[in-house]
Amino acid sequence: MDTTYIHLIGQPFSRLQQTMSYPPINEHSFTSRDYAHIRSLLSSVPSDTQRLFKKLCRLIKHGSIDEITEHRHGLTVTLCVCHKREQYNIEMYLSYHKWAWQFKAIHFTGKQLIPTQQRVLTYATLVFCTLLLIWLWSNDSIIHTFHGEQVIGYDDSERDQPNVTNHDEKSPPNQEDTENENVWQSQLPEFLHTYTHRQARVVENSSSMDGKEKENLEHERHTTHNRANGIQITILPGMNSQEVAELLAEKGLARSVEEIQELFITLQVQDKIRVGTYTFEETETYMDIIERLQEGQ
Repeated sequence: MDTTYIHLIGQPFSRLQQTMSYPPINEHSFTSRDYAHIRSLLSSVPSDTQRLFKKLCRLIKHGSIDEITEHRHGLTVTLCVCHKREQYNIEMYLSYHKWAWQFKAIHFTGKQLIPTQQRVLTYATLVFCTLLLIWLWSNDSIIHTFHGEQVIGYDDSERDQPNVTNHDEKSPPNQEDTENENVWQSQLPEFLHTYTHRQARVVENSSSMDGKEKENLEHERHTTHNRANGIQITILPGMNSQEVAELLAEKGLARSVEEIQELFITLQVQDKIRVGTYTFEETETYMDIIERLQEGQ
């Protein structure tokens, strides 16, 4: 094919006529034999010759150019046309001598493909559904592998900053919670050494204290809770542990938000903080504050 026509491939037949100044199709382009063949191949076409000619002109005008072959005395153009959701190839021949178009042949090629707009919509829908499934999988059903075990996890941001719930009554601890509490209690000296900037008395096991020590400890707590010149904070319903940490740091009860928040996470008390108004002394340790926040005192 001549490079002159390459840019016209895929364009409508009318574009070829306008670009190359070719003559229009006229009634002499078809013979009675051509009309009979076309009626036998195409369904639901007019029986009147004049109306059939106009129908063919519209099909050819909007047909897509598949191939252009130039001969010594003329030009053959193969068009792809659609009729009743079926595809046909129509060959038209332009005679340079007569300077007129002549119908050559028509061939059935198959059912019409899905229109371009519908294909684009289908692909866009598939891409959207795929992205939605990926997002749901990555946020709600993250599978973490830890020490060879698969555990269904959740978003880290939700784990670090859960909402503070208003507990009216403490639920009875199960065996697993008791074991975890014993593990954390055994590690409290190390945590306090890292995070506490005030001196604190660490009790590893309350059962090891004698009666006098327990009485002194309860008296100390009762006295601290009822001092009128302490620092007062109010924890509202819906506040998460991050907001509580910011409030404690703002009031001077913690050196930094990150320090007290990390201790909340380490001791697993983010969702055990109770709402209410508290009065703290500056001499109270992190453990005293956390214990009171859990007890609601």
